[in-house]
Amino acid sequence: MNRSLPLLLALSLAGCQACVTYVPLDENRVQSFQVEITGINPAPPAGKTGDSEKTALPIPLTPIELKVKVTAIDSKGDVAVDFDRPVSFRVTPGNLVGVRLKGSTSNTADMMLPAAGGVAEGSVLVEKVFGGMRLWAMDAPPPPVFSLPTDTGGTGLPDAGPTAVEDGGLERTFAAGLSRVVYFAKPTLADVQRSPLLVPGCTSKCKIDNRQSPFVGNFLTIDAPMPVGDMIVTAVTAEGFYVTDKLAKQLPLPVYQDTVGTFGHMYVYNYSYPDGLSVGDRVLSLTGTVQEFSGDTQMTFPSWVRREGDPRPQDIPDPMLFDFSNESTADPAKRSVGFKLCKINTAYAPKFPSMDQLCGYSNDNIDIESMESALVKIENVKPSTAFADCDTNGNAEIPPFRWMVADGPNGPDFNNASWGCDPGPDQADCTCNKDCVTSGGQYEGVVCSELNTYRNYGQWVVQLEDKWKARINVATRDALPDFDPREFTKPEHAGCTVDITGILRQVQAARPRWLILARTDADVCCRAPADKTCPAKIPVCPKAQQ
Repeated sequence: MNRSLPLLLALSLAGCQACVTYVPLDENRVQSFQVEITGINPAPPAGKTGDSEKTALPIPLTPIELKVKVTAIDSKGDVAVDFDRPVSFRVTPGNLVGVRLKGSTSNTADMMLPAAGGVAEGSVLVEKVFGGMRLWAMDAPPPPVFSLPTDTGGTGLPDAGPTAVEDGGLERTFAAGLSRVVYFAKPTLADVQRSPLLVPGCTSKCKIDNRQSPFVGNFLTIDAPMPVGDMIVTAVTAEGFYVTDKLAKQLPLPVYQDTVGTFGHMYVYNYSYPDGLSVGDRVLSLTGTVQEFSGDTQMTFPSWVRREGDPRPQDIPDPMLFDFSNESTADPAKRSVGFKLCKINTAYAPKFPSMDQLCGYSNDNIDIESMESALVKIENVKPSTAFADCDTNGNAEIPPFRWMVADGPNGPDFNNASWGCDPGPDQADCTCNKDCVTSGGQYEGVVCSELNTYRNYGQWVVQLEDKWKARINVATRDALPDFDPREFTKPEHAGCTVDITGILRQVQAARPRWLILARTDADVCCRAPADKTCPAKIPVCPKAQQ
């Protein structure tokens, strides 16, 4: 044995003693927080206390107020009475939208709650809460506040608003405390797909924006099992799949209750073919991030749990028919599905003449939004008999036309609004596209599709059988890869009409903005007049269907 080893160890330990600096513990320094949720406003429904999953609160459609009492705790477990710094908050899962002093109805400028004698009392406003929610109190600067992208300046990035206030040079400890778990319902497809209200606290008809989900940017799991939800795969694509919740019901607020659909449908974008998944499969759970793609709500980077067993396509709900049979009735409650889907909702905006021509064009049309990603059907519609190449300057740029409202003596003159194009080098291309799709100029009385839109995206226009001669986009390339709709321009096919079943999608950049995506050859068929024929590459509708 090396006899010098004990001596070396002793010397080493002696040297370490000289290197250690002992800092006395500040017993009054805040170490944590006791966070009490003393009330919830608006008051929960009877029997819904949020104390367990069995008594879970419904997912709020608008921000809710959590009344809180926060007590600073020192290292001995006593109240840190010297703590007088403002407290910030976080909520998981969910978003913080406001902090209010006790008895106040206005948010604090810095989104924080001041403390005195180690205690802070007030309210915290939160949204997008679901599942087991906890509220955090922290001796830290406030978190950033995110806003949804909008036409009025929202970017989806942190606002340069209250959260940008300087923290006053305070030396933060970053001590934190958690509230008890408050249980909310787990999200369903309808919770994720619905449009957020643009008027907080609205309980009746109010303006919405159908380009957004209230859960954009949130990572969540949808696993509401029967009898709450029953998700079934209605279509599979090269990059994902569509699901419908067969048990989805009308959402509780009146603004949603009279819609055509239930919002219980969504596209799951997988970036590749979803191996092992078939039409008719049951999905027990979906997990991923909610995003919007050109107005279409999607779940991305997904994972899912498939119910074992063979797929049952026969269990897929029947497609919603765009029916215009009673569109002229004076009673709005008795008007057909087609009327509600295509008609601009004048309860939300002034009357826009001829906007109904592009079915569901308005961004506050909540009825067609309630059917986004659902299986729908159109019957006996007129196909395009003209395809206009509107890229007149050959630069592959055709700007979309838009609804233009001129200023009148008393503000915007909606009664004289019309489709128009912005000035620029591609204005002529845009005007050509406008005239083609809206049946104007040289295309008056003609159902027309812009040729480059068909070539690039497989989308072409059909005209519905209604009093507005409304148009909607369809895509049949995946269902009938060998069929070219330009066949309908030939004289021998004059007067033919088509039936198309498929998934209803929103595409903000398209004109029209809504698209029906056919899935297989069984989703498309043709009807021909007695003296004409259908194109060879499209199935003929069964006799019983004609």
